[in-house]
Amino acid sequence: MSTIAEVREALAAAQASIPGVTAHAYFPGQLVGPLTVAGRSRTSYGADFDGDLDSTYVVRVYVPLADFRTAQQTLDALLAQSGPQSLPAAIEADGTLGGVVQFLSVDSCQEEGVTEIDSLKWLTATLSISIGNV
Repeated sequence: MSTIAEVREALAAAQASIPGVTAHAYFPGQLVGPLTVAGRSRTSYGADFDGDLDSTYVVRVYVPLADFRTAQQTLDALLAQSGPQSLPAAIEADGTLGGVVQFLSVDSCQEEGVTEIDSLKWLTATLSISIGNV
């Protein structure tokens, strides 16, 4: 059974192939974007009859908002289902995250709009990822 830290780190590593995006397993001290941050959203303890844990992890996406059109175009490319900038495609490329999980599926995306962090504005979204046998 993998730890939460191992899953976070594997999710971040899965995004390493996307040029120009810095992927983090934990929220960084300094934001330089575009960037992503992996985290756990929910775990069902003992919900399966076989005793395995099923969890929902998230990848939060932050794109600097200097120009709304450019930021939206960057976010659209990152959230696309396929393509060289696609976060879902990169995450699902290895359905076991290098053997860290039994299975995963990028289930949904929610664009959250503009978020302000440390007086800087970011266009943000969250990918929801189902992960089994953590």
